Amino acid sequence: MLETILSGLSHLGTIGYWGAIVAGVLIAAVIGLLPGVGTPMVMAIAIPFILFTIEDPLIGIVLLATIGGVSSSLDSLPAIVLGYPGASTQVTFLEGHQLAARGKAAHTLGATYAVAGLGGIVGAIALLCVIPIIRPFILNFSYPEIAAMALFGVAMVSILSSGAMLKGIAAGMLGLLFSAVGTHWGTGAERFTFGELNLSEGLPMIAMTLGIFALPEVFDLSATGKSVSSNKAAAISTKEVLAGAREGLRRWKITIRHSLFGVFLGMVPGIGGAVIDWLSYAMGIALSKDKTGFGKGSLDGVIFAESAQNSKEGGQAIPTLAFGVPGGLSWVFILYAMLAYNIAPGPEMLGRHADITIMIAVSFGIANLFMVILGLALTTQLARLTMIPYVAIGSVMLPLSFLSAFQTGDGWFGIIVLLVFTPMGLLMKAYKWPRAPLILGFILGGVIERNLQSAISAYGTISFLTRPITLTLIAITIATTVLFLRMNRSSPLQAGGGPGSAPANVVESPASGGRRLSPDLRGGWRAEHWFSLSILVFAVTVFIASFAYEPKARFLPVATSGVVIVLVLFQLLMGRGKQTGDIMDIGLRSMNTPGAGQNAVIIFIGIILYMILSLTVGLMYASILFAACAPLVMMTGRARIITSLVGVILVGLMSVGLLDYYMGVYWPEPYIATWIREIW
Repeated sequence: MLETILSGLSHLGTIGYWGAIVAGVLIAAVIGLLPGVGTPMVMAIAIPFILFTIEDPLIGIVLLATIGGVSSSLDSLPAIVLGYPGASTQVTFLEGHQLAARGKAAHTLGATYAVAGLGGIVGAIALLCVIPIIRPFILNFSYPEIAAMALFGVAMVSILSSGAMLKGIAAGMLGLLFSAVGTHWGTGAERFTFGELNLSEGLPMIAMTLGIFALPEVFDLSATGKSVSSNKAAAISTKEVLAGAREGLRRWKITIRHSLFGVFLGMVPGIGGAVIDWLSYAMGIALSKDKTGFGKGSLDGVIFAESAQNSKEGGQAIPTLAFGVPGGLSWVFILYAMLAYNIAPGPEMLGRHADITIMIAVSFGIANLFMVILGLALTTQLARLTMIPYVAIGSVMLPLSFLSAFQTGDGWFGIIVLLVFTPMGLLMKAYKWPRAPLILGFILGGVIERNLQSAISAYGTISFLTRPITLTLIAITIATTVLFLRMNRSSPLQAGGGPGSAPANVVESPASGGRRLSPDLRGGWRAEHWFSLSILVFAVTVFIASFAYEPKARFLPVATSGVVIVLVLFQLLMGRGKQTGDIMDIGLRSMNTPGAGQNAVIIFIGIILYMILSLTVGLMYASILFAACAPLVMMTGRARIITSLVGVILVGLMSVGLLDYYMGVYWPEPYIATWIREIW
C-alpha cells in the first residue's frame, strides 16, 4: 500500500497533474462567480472531454474532483456583493449581504475566503483519517436515520424564524408540499401534474430557488434606485480584504468545529449543501453566548455556514469512494468517471487504488489554497460593485436569471415556474414569511418521504422509531427545539430589514411624516392577512384533492397541507392585534424608499416587454436587448451608456458564447414571430 501511495504522490512532480489542478480551479471559479451556472451542469459537459482526452485515471478523476470540490469557494461573492443567493448560499446571503450593505463587503469576503480555504483543508484531512474506520457507521445509517436527519434540518430552519415561528413552520410545510408535485416514487401516481409532462418530474429546483430568493432581491434592490451599500466611506481595498482574512483566521477554533460538522453531514447521503449551511448555522447560534447579532449581519454567521459548506466535499467523498454511494450530486459524476476508468469503489480505494484516494484528498487541500489566493486577488475590484447603482447590476442579473431558469428547467417551463414563484417571494419578503424553510422543505421533501416510507416498510413503525441512531437524532431534534424556544424568550433573534427598510415589526408611513405605525388588525384586515388567507385556501384545496390518490401517494400532501391549515388558521384567528416578530430574512428595502414605486412599475413593464420580445425575436436576443435598454431607461448621465455596453457584453457572452455556441442549447422557435409569419 505504501508503494501505491508513493506512486500517487509522485504525480506532484508532473505537469499533467498541475495542469489538471489549475484547470479545475479556474473552471470552479467561473462556476462560483457566474450566477446560474451550476456545478453539475459543467461537470456533465466536462466528462466526455475528460474521458476521451485524459488516459491517466488519476489525473482525470482529480480534475473532476477539483471542479466539484472547490466550486463553492467563490459562490459566496454573488450572494454577498450582488444579493443573488444560490441554493447553498442562503445563510451567506442573509448575513453577508447585510454586512456588504454597511460597507463591509471587502472585509467580509476576505474572512469568507480564509475560512473557506481552512474548511476545505479540514475536509481533506478528515477524508484521509476517516475513510479507513467509517464503514460500520455508514452501514448503520439507513432509511430511518436519513429521514430523521432531514426532518431535523427542516425543524432547525423553522425554529430560526424566531418571532414568526408559526409562519416559519408553515413555510417549511409548504416547501414539503411543493416537493410532492410530480410522479410518486413508490406508486407511480402523478400528483398535481394536471396532465402536464413537465410537471411529472416535479418543479425544477433552480427555477424555484431563483423565484423565491434571487429574483425578488434583484427586483427589490433595483426598485430602490440605490447601490447595495449606502456607506460612502466603505473600506474597499486590498488592505481591508487581508484584514478580513486575518479576522477569519483568528476564528480558527469555530471554523474547525463547523468544518468537522460539515464533514459529518457530508458523509450522510441525501443531506445536500443547501441543508448543511443551515444546520451549521443553527448549531453555531445554539453554542454562541451572544445571539442578538444574528440575522442582522453577523460575520460569525457567515463563518458557520462557509466553513461547513467547504468541508462537506471531504465528507461526501467518503461514502462515494468507500461504498459507491454518491454523497452529493457532484460525486455522481465522479463515480461515473471512476467506473468508466474501470475503477470500482470499495476496499480497493485503500488498497490497489489508494493513490487515487490520497491524491483526491491532497488535491482538495491544494485547490482550496489556490482558490483562497484567487479570491483574495479578485475581491478588491469585485467588492466595488456594492457602490454602483443596483440597476446596473440588475439589468444583467435579471436576464441571467431567466436564462438560467430556461436552461435548467426544461425550457419555457422553467421560466413559467420562475414567474410564478417570484411574486410569492416578494410577498413573503413584504409580509415577513421566512423563505428559507420553504426552500429547505422543498429540497428535503423527496428525501423525507422516500426514506420515511421505506423505513416503515422495511422495519415497521415500532422498530423504525427504536433504532439507536434514529432515537438519538429525534431526541436531539426535540432537545434543540426546546432549547431554542427558551432562548428566544430570553434573547430573541432579530433580523434587520437591511438599509432603507423599516424594522421588521413596524411599517413606516411617509404620509405620517416618518411616524411608525403598528401593523395590527384593529383597523381591519390588511394585505398581509389576505396573503395568509390565500395560502389557507391553497392548502385546503390541496388537502381535499390529495384524497384522490392512493394512501402512500396521499400521505405527504395530506399531512403537510393539514399542518399548514392548522397553523394559518391559528395565526389568523388567535393572532389578531399582535405584531409579527423579527425573522431570519431580509425585508423589502424598497418599501419606504422615495421613487421606488415608480421604479417598480418600470421594472414590471420591462419584464412584460422582455417576455413579449422573447416570444418574438427569441430569448437569447431578448436578453441582450433587455441588458442594453434597462440602464438607458432607469439611469442618467454617461454611466447609463457604459452600463448598457457592459451589460450587452456580459449577457451576450452568457447567452451566445456559453449557452448557444459551447453548450448547443436548443432555442425554441419564437411563437409570436411564427404566428405572424403564418398570418402573412
